[in-house]
Amino acid sequence: MLLLETLPSAAAGLSRAKVGLARLDQLTRLGLLEGRNLWVASLLGTVHLVGSAAVIAGLFVPAVAIVGGGLEAAAFGWVLSRQLAHGDRGRALGAYLLFAALAVAVLVVAAARPGSLPASGFRIRPSPGAALVREISVPANRPVPAA
Repeated sequence: MLLLETLPSAAAGLSRAKVGLARLDQLTRLGLLEGRNLWVASLLGTVHLVGSAAVIAGLFVPAVAIVGGGLEAAAFGWVLSRQLAHGDRGRALGAYLLFAALAVAVLVVAAARPGSLPASGFRIRPSPGAALVREISVPANRPVPAA
């Protein structure tokens, strides 16, 4: 579902298609249609392309999907921040909230997959004296049961 938004956005951003620039300008108010800040459209197109490729590659290598989900979440979060800064509220935020949530979901699911994160070397193991501590922690007014 996420790719249905990011791949066309990548194409529109990289080709600087007028329809893509118009939508991005409507959301971010950067003056793209007047020729200002066109580098932003190219950068977002590149981020969407790399993020989409990483999400697809992440089907086989889970750690790569974490990168892709993170890139997409950052891109959609940036657009949302621009919308909020310009006073957009309610339904105007709906689409990019959905896209950001999908990107975060990709990130979380990929992180939860086995082998996606390197082993840290830390393991939670009960200490050797744990059984002894449980036996000692009996209230003082009760007799300690015989072992």
